[in-house]
Amino acid sequence: MNSFSNQISNVTILTPNVKLRSIGSALIFFSTVVGFLFNFLLLLTILSKKELRRNQMNIFLISLIVDFILVISYYGLPVAFSYAIGKFPGSYLSCQSIAIIHPILLGSIMWHYAFISLHRFLFLFYSTYRSRILKSKRRFYIIFSLIASRLISIITMLPTLLNIEDIEYDPAELRCKLDGTESQIQVAFSLIVSNIIPGIIVGFCFMRTYRHISSCNSNVTNKCLIDTQDALKTLAKYQTNNELKEKTTEKRPKSNRNRQRSGINKMYALFVFPYLIVSIPRLILRLIYGVHPNSKHPNILVITTVIYSFLSFVTPFIIIQVNLDIHDQCRVLLNKTKRLILGPQ
Repeated sequence: MNSFSNQISNVTILTPNVKLRSIGSALIFFSTVVGFLFNFLLLLTILSKKELRRNQMNIFLISLIVDFILVISYYGLPVAFSYAIGKFPGSYLSCQSIAIIHPILLGSIMWHYAFISLHRFLFLFYSTYRSRILKSKRRFYIIFSLIASRLISIITMLPTLLNIEDIEYDPAELRCKLDGTESQIQVAFSLIVSNIIPGIIVGFCFMRTYRHISSCNSNVTNKCLIDTQDALKTLAKYQTNNELKEKTTEKRPKSNRNRQRSGINKMYALFVFPYLIVSIPRLILRLIYGVHPNSKHPNILVITTVIYSFLSFVTPFIIIQVNLDIHDQCRVLLNKTKRLILGPQ
C-alpha cells in the first residue's frame, strides 16, 4: 500500500498559499456546516407533512438532499481540514475512497436534476403519463430514476474502481486524484456522461416547460388543461350558455395551480443552473490541468473549491424560499421548535 510520504517524495512540492489556504478552510468549513443544517432542515420539512411526502417532485428532492448531505459530510469536512493543517487529515485509503465516491455522488446529483426535469416535461406534455389510471407509470419512472441516477454514476467511475492504483496524492490539491496516462480520458468521460449529457436534458426540458407554462398563463386552450382539476376550474369560470368557445381563448389571470407551476419552474432554474455554471467549468479546469499538469496553480484550485462549496447551502436555501408549500411548512416547523425550546411566549 502506498503512503503519503512515498507519494510526496516522488513529486515536486507545490502547495497553496498559507494565507489563502487558511481563509479557504474557514469559508469551506462555514459553508459545510451551514449547508448541512439547511439540507437537514429541508429534509425534516418535507418528511414532517404527509402532503409533502406524497408529492412526486418531493420524492426526487428527498433523494437529492440525501446525496447533498453525503457530499457535504464525506467531502466538505476533509477538504476544510486539509486546507487548515496543510495535508490530508486521514489515511491514504480514505483519501483514495473520497476520490472515487465524490465523483459518483456528484454524477448522481446531476442525473437527479435530469430525471426531475424529464419528469416535469413528460407530465406537462403527455396525457397518458399524467393520467390517474396510468399513475403506476409515474411510480415506475420515479423508482427507475432514483436507481438509474446512481447506477449511471457508478458505471462512469468503473474504470477508476478497476485501476485504483492510478489514484495518487496531490500536494497541490492536498487530496487524492486520478493520475497517469488514462486520467485525462476518465475526466473527459466523466465530464460528458455526468455533466454535459444531463445538462443538455435539463436545458431542453426547462425551456420547453417554461414556454408551455408561460403560454398557459396568458391564454386558455385545450393544450393548457393539464389535468382534471385544471379543466373543472376553467369550465366553472368561463362556461356560459353560448360564450364558452369564445371565452376559452381570452387572456386570464394566473390560476393558483399555474402560479405553483411557475414557482416550481423558477425553483429548479435557480438551483440547477448555478450548479451547472460552477461544476462544469471546474471539471474543465481539472481536465486542462490533467493534460498540462505543469500549468496547475494550487491557489486557483483553492478559489474554485471555495466557490463550489457555497452550493451546499445555496441550493436548499433556494428551494425553501421559492417553493411556497415547503416554505410555509418550514416556518411551521421552526415555530414549533422555537416553542419547544423557549416555551410558550
